[in-house]
Formats: sequence, C-alpha cells, structure tokens
Amino acid sequence: MKNTYTTSLNLPITDYGLLFLRIAIAALMLGHGIPKLTMLFGSQEISFGDPIGIGQTATLTLTVFAEVICSILIAVGLATRLAAFVLAFTMAIAFFCSTCSRSFSK
Repeated sequence: MKNTYTTSLNLPITDYGLLFLRIAIAALMLGHGIPKLTMLFGSQEISFGDPIGIGQTATLTLTVFAEVICSILIAVGLATRLAAFVLAFTMAIAFFCSTCSRSFSK
C-alpha cells in the first residue's frame, strides 16, 4: 500500500508554537477580563451592557467567567475546546451587539 500522507513538520517546534498561541490568546483575554473582574467585585454600582436581557449583573458574571476562568483553562490546557467555545460565543455576542448598536445609532 502506498503512503499518501507525509509530513515534514518538526513536532517539538509545532508543540511549542501551539503552546505560545494558547498562552498568547489567554493573556489577551485575561487583559480584558481582569478589569471586568474588579468591576464585578468592586464597591461601585455595576454598569454593564445587557444584550441578551438577563440583567447587568448576570451578564457581567458570565462575561467574567468566560474571559477569566476560560482563559486560564486555555492557558493551562484543560478543557480547551469547551473553554474556547465559551470564549468564542462571548466574543460573538460582543461583536454582534456592538455592530447592532452602531447601526441603530445612525
């Protein structure tokens, strides 16, 4: 049988590249999540968008979960697919709601 699949990837370099990518994405999302975490546990009144209608505090709590907890999970490499899905869903809501609010304000 003829071998139809060959690769010339250097696997250790690929592993280090993926590790760097995971940590970079996690650090980027943690940079956005830490200020929201301080807002959630701060003494000031919560003023946060509520695009799906569940309340400002609940929306902020879910966003903090996605941006802090899921980012840490991605950096460590635990439940990466599930954590990435939660982050992608959160960012999709943020993107589409910011796009909708810009189109309605015109």
